[in-house]
Amino acid sequence: MTGSRATDLLGLALCLAAAVGCDAFQEPDPPNIVVVYLLDRVNGDPPPSPVCEDDAVDQLLHSESFALHDDQRYGRSQVIQLDDNTPVEQQEHGDYEDQDSVFVLVNADADTVRLVLLDDDGEYVRRIHPCGDTLRYEFTPVLDED
Repeated sequence: MTGSRATDLLGLALCLAAAVGCDAFQEPDPPNIVVVYLLDRVNGDPPPSPVCEDDAVDQLLHSESFALHDDQRYGRSQVIQLDDNTPVEQQEHGDYEDQDSVFVLVNADADTVRLVLLDDDGEYVRRIHPCGDTLRYEFTPVLDED
């Protein structure tokens, strides 16, 4: 075998090994979102609505959502406005447990949020904001990408 031919075969072998190796180390599929809840009411009123009205800073909650994944993880997103500033989006992620009629969500800082089911079908959940406000969320179907 000539040097050039041996080099070509070695190059081909390395490419095949790399291709096979890449297949062996593919990242797992991302988790599936199984439930999404969107903010529906703040103390009975539709958003945007004030929260923590007794605080020194005016807070207007524009939106909030929770997505529960099939790997017992969750994502939370909210848009809030403080005083007359531009609304800002905040996100957090963490773990959750399904405890009968309560989803217990715990983020990386060990902060806990409880989403309590309000009906047997899981159409609505509520949480009590740390300021005492009652927030209600409505189940939203997850779009099937297939």
